[in-house]
Amino acid sequence: MATSDISVHLSLSCNEPNGLDWLTQLWNLAVQDAAFRNVLPRPDGQSGEEALGHHLRHLYEHLGDIAFDPKGLQIAKNMRRGYGIKRGEYHLPDTGPLQGGEGQVVSAETPIEGRR
Repeated sequence: MATSDISVHLSLSCNEPNGLDWLTQLWNLAVQDAAFRNVLPRPDGQSGEEALGHHLRHLYEHLGDIAFDPKGLQIAKNMRRGYGIKRGEYHLPDTGPLQGGEGQVVSAETPIEGRR
């Protein structure tokens, strides 16, 4: 938002849900699963790298299970039906009418031709 003494410029956008939004919502299901809370294996040496790779493969496959579970699918359906993200809000101060040039009171009702 940009402002000056007597004007305000607001920028708005219209967005649709995307895969990252859906993946973010899947987080709520993943944190309920112990597999995603386990510590990642240390990649020390050949056996450590294999253990890490095996663990990551398990998480990858398990995320697919969560995504296609009825709960995961419902998240996607709900996002398409009523997508909305609560964003920050800014409320303009209620300071009354603005003062125009030479002390003139300017309000929304003041005709443009009557403003200086």
